[in-house]
Amino acid sequence: MRREPYDSSKRNRWVFSSASSRNRRRCSHHRRLACEPLENRRLLAVDAGLSHLAPLEGDACPVGDMEITPSDEILDDSFEETLSSVAPSLWTKGLRHVQEGEPLTVVDIGMFTDSGGETKTFTYFINWGDGEPAATGDATIDVPGGTGNLTRGTFDGSYTYLDEGDGRYNVTLWMEDSEGGRSLDRSMTVFVHNVAPHGLAIDPIDPVDEGETVSLRGTFVDPGTLDEHAVTIDWGDGMIESVLVLPLGEREFAADHVYADNGEYTVTVTVEDDAADSDVHYAEESFAIVVSNVAPSFSVAGDQEVTVGELLEIENVAVFSDPGFNNPLNIGGEVEETFTYMINWGDGTPEQTGTVTNIVMGQPNVLTTGSLDASHTFTTMPVAGHYVVTVTIRDDDGGTATEQFLVVVHEPIAA
Repeated sequence: MRREPYDSSKRNRWVFSSASSRNRRRCSHHRRLACEPLENRRLLAVDAGLSHLAPLEGDACPVGDMEITPSDEILDDSFEETLSSVAPSLWTKGLRHVQEGEPLTVVDIGMFTDSGGETKTFTYFINWGDGEPAATGDATIDVPGGTGNLTRGTFDGSYTYLDEGDGRYNVTLWMEDSEGGRSLDRSMTVFVHNVAPHGLAIDPIDPVDEGETVSLRGTFVDPGTLDEHAVTIDWGDGMIESVLVLPLGEREFAADHVYADNGEYTVTVTVEDDAADSDVHYAEESFAIVVSNVAPSFSVAGDQEVTVGELLEIENVAVFSDPGFNNPLNIGGEVEETFTYMINWGDGTPEQTGTVTNIVMGQPNVLTTGSLDASHTFTTMPVAGHYVVTVTIRDDDGGTATEQFLVVVHEPIAA
């Protein structure tokens, strides 16, 4: 392609030819380009892909017809469309930081110019980079264009990231005009920061007894609606911690526990989200719970009869139960539940005492049980009569229970 030497008689008449050119076309777009102010010509020419045709210097504006004989290389079906529809030029802003669950609003996230006429409309698209469909809407024309002036406009963007993901999202923007023009894609980066669970609240727990079920209920807040959460409860007695994996979106939790023995325990509740690589991704609360001892409860054998000097043997003189049980993991506290007994036979003889050995140790929601056998001979004067026998069972924390039964002692029958 060549440009003919300038001829003042052909002012503003530019002719381009090639050896194979046969057609001559009128180019109104190129003519308008020459009439633009100098500062706009380069931009418009580049947008149109016609910088090799535009008069980029001087102030001449063609007053007559301007004819172009295109070369075979540029004469195709899209040539006239390219000249009549120039795509918008789009710019965007730099990176942004936001917390998950917090609305991100970017005023003038997109800024554009266009060399088209006043009848053009513009549609924007914003792909926020999290897999959701692109947001779209009508762009605002702030300065309508016209001869010698570019159309200028903007559009805002607002979005809420439901999860921090990997912390970085690449946002892609583009525009389309009503004549089929499409801008180049523009990108910006949004860093989304995790928000740790917070507002952890535990319902008050009244003092409980050993062996009684403790019900813990709690709530927390986390704006990351796509975060997964796990609740860990350290009950303070060395027992296996409760770990609850909550359903997506759940912000309430509940757990039960049974303390083996009385005491004051420190309970620690920790709520973690799935952002383990974040500096802060959990909430934690601790509180004390008081567990009271419960004395054994038992029953004794029924009333007995025996002859003076005869050995009275009673199987299961006492059968008892207790809600406490062994907890070898209770470091720093009692780990074993033990029981002692005392029997006063009511005849003035010393009390029988000892440790109960026949015990079946309980567990959560299962009572510890035990039994006691005993024997005695009534020989002290006066012998015959009625004797009230008192049996006491005591646990290792001082809890006691007492029951009585009657023994009738008869004189020997004369031979």
